[in-house]
Amino acid sequence: MIRLSKILDYFKIFMKFFINFILFLPKFFSGLIILAVIFFSIRFISLDSPVDVVDGSILHIPMEGMIVEEKTQDKDIRDILFQESNTPQIDFHQLLNAIDGAKDDDKIKGIFLDLSDFLGGYPAELIKIANQLEDFKLSGKFIISYSDFYSQSAYIISSPSTEIISYPIGGVLLKGFSSKRIFYKDFFDKIGLEVINLSEGQFKSAFENLTLSSMSEDDKNQRLTLFKNIWKEITDLIEKNRELDTGSVDYYLNNLDIILENNDGDWGKASVNSQLVDSLIKRGDLKDYLKEEYYQKEIDLKYIDYRDYIKLNENSDEENTIAVISILGPIVDGDQVPGVASGDNVSSLFDKIIENDQIKAVVVRVNTPGGSVFASELIRDALLRVKEKNIPIVTSMGGVAASGGYWVAASTDYIFAEELTITGSIGVASVIFNAEETFKKIGLNEDGISSSIFSDTYRGIYTNKPDERVINLNKIIIQNIYDKFINIVSEGRNLSIEEVNKLAKGQVWTGKDSIELNLIDEIGSLKNAIKKAASLANIERYNVKRIYKRKSRLSNFLPFIINEFLTKDNIINKDLEIDYRFEALFSDINNYNDPKSVYYLCGTCIFIN
Repeated sequence: MIRLSKILDYFKIFMKFFINFILFLPKFFSGLIILAVIFFSIRFISLDSPVDVVDGSILHIPMEGMIVEEKTQDKDIRDILFQESNTPQIDFHQLLNAIDGAKDDDKIKGIFLDLSDFLGGYPAELIKIANQLEDFKLSGKFIISYSDFYSQSAYIISSPSTEIISYPIGGVLLKGFSSKRIFYKDFFDKIGLEVINLSEGQFKSAFENLTLSSMSEDDKNQRLTLFKNIWKEITDLIEKNRELDTGSVDYYLNNLDIILENNDGDWGKASVNSQLVDSLIKRGDLKDYLKEEYYQKEIDLKYIDYRDYIKLNENSDEENTIAVISILGPIVDGDQVPGVASGDNVSSLFDKIIENDQIKAVVVRVNTPGGSVFASELIRDALLRVKEKNIPIVTSMGGVAASGGYWVAASTDYIFAEELTITGSIGVASVIFNAEETFKKIGLNEDGISSSIFSDTYRGIYTNKPDERVINLNKIIIQNIYDKFINIVSEGRNLSIEEVNKLAKGQVWTGKDSIELNLIDEIGSLKNAIKKAASLANIERYNVKRIYKRKSRLSNFLPFIINEFLTKDNIINKDLEIDYRFEALFSDINNYNDPKSVYYLCGTCIFIN
């Protein structure tokens, strides 16, 4: 009895502490919310405080992270508590506008580019930034670039600089392009998994790594041609900006070991002797060096961050509005999270245009390798509803606008692309998996009944070999979709079916090639597309407004916490790891959510960045 009494006493103590803990939780979370609100208010009041530009200012451009088409617009609780712990982002258009605005600003003396933490972008974006900087320098102002060690992407951007500075043990790494994939066929054969490729288009290689043991010759030749064209543009740009002899960049690229050996293995010294870098300076000495060379010694350097500078030059509202809608990232079905182009979300943005009488024209900014056929058509259908209201629509292509991206763009009134935009890839990608042998090998067996041989259509993964009629059904559907793609391009671009067929089959093209093939209308930027849209709408004064779907800040917080603390992703390095690529194969298949498992997806584009 005494022992039972002690157990009851311990139980009472435990229950008392447990109840007190439960009662404490609401107070704890209330306190967290209050602290978050206070921190939110203090942080963003300070962020929005005005910044003045004084005479002799230097526009400071810290290139930290990846170039993106647009950063998340909403100020999220994740940013407050975790200080943007994911990969930093550089808003492409914000950066270009800041450089353009500073060119004619008498208060801006020059630009300082810090590229030490730059992670890269598409070739078209890098070339565009470099050209914008070259235009700035032609105004008579200086550009100083600094990086501890110049990656290829960083060096492309820095090439127009008045002076390129590296850390003494830094230097420049130029390595060209490499495009390799892990091929799974032999592995699938061992586990008994058959992949039935239904893709339509000779060069449509999105799922080729699932069905072959090695890259096809068609895909190899396509990639080599694409890379050759892109690399020539890059080498021409660098040699022109650095006043180097033709072939200097390729010589450095192909003889790096010899060059380093001749410079005692000193990469920084080798870069200077190859005329790629002007000076080698330690971080701690950089400020004094800049004051001595570009400023009076007794005057402090006056920096203004380009993100603060651009806020001072924002346009005022006008009655006429040109809306900019972005199709960024893989095109997927449904209502999805930021980072992908959701068919439901993007199509709803076009519906908003119809309801707004102030919007006189639309620019569609496309930067996607494609994705779901259904989602792509959902977006195009919404776009056509806007056209029916006699609202002109102009496409502006970013680094890549292929497959599903081109399916949408082909129906717009006018198409701009950058010289190195990767576009085209007119074809259809689709596979189905026959896992019958796999199930047998691991001792699983599926059994049951079906009212028709077509009852399991669109399963994607079949545990019993699909009937030949089911496979044939898929082939008929895919051929129909491919024919529709051809017809859409034919009608939208005013080309014959025969002409489109020659450009199709999944082939990819640069923007420079595309203009000759009539796949686009003009080489130009987003700004050019906006001006064209205004011209088509017959308006001279207008306001530019980005249309995007706002997400609930709190509703995204819980998934973020789970991802942050449970998945432990290394965003910067994971694309380099073979084990991640293997894991990503299956996660990517899971994300391919087209209702019919068919895709306008450019395989070449996915690996170019």
